[in-house]
Amino acid sequence: MHKQQPTTPTPQKPPIGTQSKAYNPKNRGPITTTMQQHNKTKPKPSPYAELHCISNYSFLRGASHPEELVKQASALGYRAIAMTDECSVAGVVKAHVAAKEVGIKLIVGSEFHFDEDVHLIVLAPNRD
Repeated sequence: MHKQQPTTPTPQKPPIGTQSKAYNPKNRGPITTTMQQHNKTKPKPSPYAELHCISNYSFLRGASHPEELVKQASALGYRAIAMTDECSVAGVVKAHVAAKEVGIKLIVGSEFHFDEDVHLIVLAPNRD
């Protein structure tokens, strides 16, 4: 007969908003913070701008919706993001609405592939 070994319960992740303990190097003891407090901290604005970003409007290449990309760029502290979908500007409308909401600049562009491995990214610097 086989002896059945006792199983230990697998640790479960605490739900969002519950308290978690982190190491405090000053007094060598744990400090307690909430995940909601941690998520509210926004990094300081960076001069960085992503100049080549494709959304799910680039068929079989991009995975995220344009508004998700813009909101993530804002959360990371970017000042601007360029939406450069392949041969299209279809995602620009939703990205523009999201950029207005979060207060970052949207740069309109597109990506083109030509024969002989020529790859071109076109950005519109202004409305003219």
